[in-house]
Amino acid sequence: MLREAWRAAVFGLPLRFLSDYPIETAVKRLRDDTERSAFTRATTGVGRVSVERVHLQWVVPMFGNAFKPIFVGRFAKEHGNVVLRGKFTMFLTSRVCMMFWFCGVITWVVLVAGKLAHACMSKNGCIGEPKLIWFLLFGLAMLVAGVFFVAYLWNYSRKDMDNLSDLIVDALSKREIDEDSQQASPLKPPLSTPVSDPVAQADLRKHLVANETLLWAARPRQGMFFRTSDAFSIPFGVAFILFILYWIHLSQTQDAPQIFLLMGALALLFGVYFLLVRFWVDVAIRRRRCYAITDKRVLIVRSTRAGRVSSIPIRNLDELSWTGEPTGYGTVFLRRPLPPERWFAGIPSPWSTPAIADINNPGRVYTLLCDLKE
Repeated sequence: MLREAWRAAVFGLPLRFLSDYPIETAVKRLRDDTERSAFTRATTGVGRVSVERVHLQWVVPMFGNAFKPIFVGRFAKEHGNVVLRGKFTMFLTSRVCMMFWFCGVITWVVLVAGKLAHACMSKNGCIGEPKLIWFLLFGLAMLVAGVFFVAYLWNYSRKDMDNLSDLIVDALSKREIDEDSQQASPLKPPLSTPVSDPVAQADLRKHLVANETLLWAARPRQGMFFRTSDAFSIPFGVAFILFILYWIHLSQTQDAPQIFLLMGALALLFGVYFLLVRFWVDVAIRRRRCYAITDKRVLIVRSTRAGRVSSIPIRNLDELSWTGEPTGYGTVFLRRPLPPERWFAGIPSPWSTPAIADINNPGRVYTLLCDLKE
C-alpha cells in the first residue's frame, strides 16, 4: 500500500493498452465511453481524450478524493499496432502540496535534530533540553502521519485503477462472444478453483516437471500494508524502544559499564528494525515471491530471478490451516504454525513455517489443497 502510493505519486505506475481499432476509431470509442465533466450523476470515467493526451479519472457522485489514482497517457503506434501508453498517478496539485508538506516537515526534523545533537554534546546532555526532544518527536509524528494519510487515501480509491482499466479495455477491444460456446468457455475457472495470476503462471511454468499440471499460481499481495497482528506488534515495538531508551539513559547517568551501553545500542537497532525497517524488508521479499499448486506438489518460489524454489509434495501436507484478514487476503499454513508466527505475522524469519502467505481468497486455496490431498 505505502510503496504503491508513493511510487504512483513520484514516478507513476506505467502500463499500456493494445487497441484492436485504428487510432482515430480508438480515440472516438474511448471518448464516447467517458464523460467530459466531473459534475455527473453517474459513476463513470471522466476526462479528456485525444490522440496526444488522455487524462481520465473515475468519478463517484457526491464523493471526492484528491489523492485518488488518475490515468494520464497518449495514443501511439508500436510495431504497426495502436497502443494507449500511460501511467496511473495523482493530481498535479496533490503532488505539489505533498512536496511542500514533506519538505517543510523534513526541514523541521533536521533542524531540531541538529540542535538536539549539539545539546547532547554539552554538559547537561539531552536531558537538559526536554523541549527539543518533544519537538523532534512532534516532527517525526507529523512525517509518519503524512505518509500514512496519503497512502490511506490512495488505497481507499485504489479500485479506481481497475474500473478505469476495464473501461479502457472495453473501449479498445473487440469482444465477439459466440452464444453457442459461451457456456463451455474454458477461460472461466470452476467455482472451487481459485483464480490464478497470469504473470505468476508464466514465471512458474519453467519450474514444472514432465506430466505435471499447473492448477493455480499467484503472487502475494504487493506493496506495504498492515496486518491484523500489527495491532499487537506495533505497540509492542514502541514499548520495547521506550524501554531501551530508558536503559541507555540509565547507563549514561549511573556510570554503568560500557557493556550495558553497547547492549542498549544493539537492542535499539533491533527495536528500530522490528518497528519500522521490517516493513520494507517484507515488501522486498514479497516482490520476488511466487506460489503455485500443481497436481503433485506445492511450489514456493523465493526469488523469481535467482530461481530459488522450494516444493512440498501434496501427500506430505500435514495439518493444513488458514487465517484471513478483513481485506480478503490471508495465509494458508502448510504445517502447524507456532503461536508467535500468528502474533508477529509479516516479520521475515528463516525459521518460519512453510506457508502460502498474503494471497487473495486463502479459503479457496485451502479447499483446493484439501481436495488434492483426498
